[in-house]
Amino acid sequence: PAPLYALGLQFTMDRGSVVTSLAYGLRVFWSECGRLWGSIRSIFTGNLSKLGGMPTIVKAAASRWEKGGQAFWLFIGMLSLTLGVLNLLPLPGLDGGHLLLLFVSVVFRGGRPLPEKMEKYVVYSSLAVLMSVIVFVNIRDILRLEWVQQFIN
Repeated sequence: PAPLYALGLQFTMDRGSVVTSLAYGLRVFWSECGRLWGSIRSIFTGNLSKLGGMPTIVKAAASRWEKGGQAFWLFIGMLSLTLGVLNLLPLPGLDGGHLLLLFVSVVFRGGRPLPEKMEKYVVYSSLAVLMSVIVFVNIRDILRLEWVQQFIN
């Protein structure tokens, strides 16, 4: 098996205090929350320029890998956190959307479920919009790749 340092894992600690470590963790957390909020806001305002598809994610991961394992694993952790938070958006088809539909049925319908046809329509239409955004962003990213640009021109 490969040694842990070959995977970018290390088990050394700075000799900082617990308070310093917590303060650093909170600064990084709030910084990432601000970045994530900007991305979420851009989705709802229609500005998709900040969104990246698979090519952008792979490029970013490769760039972090070149900087070292610690940067790479931090990127993977932030990517996982971002996807988890995005999954909680109140868009039907995502987990947050299911929570929204439950909320609507409890608050506005006295606990009775929404009519099945209505729920299907809402979920399918929002999934269509979500998949359209995903396809658009990935095609845009693929068309920006250097070798694709050379092939097109």
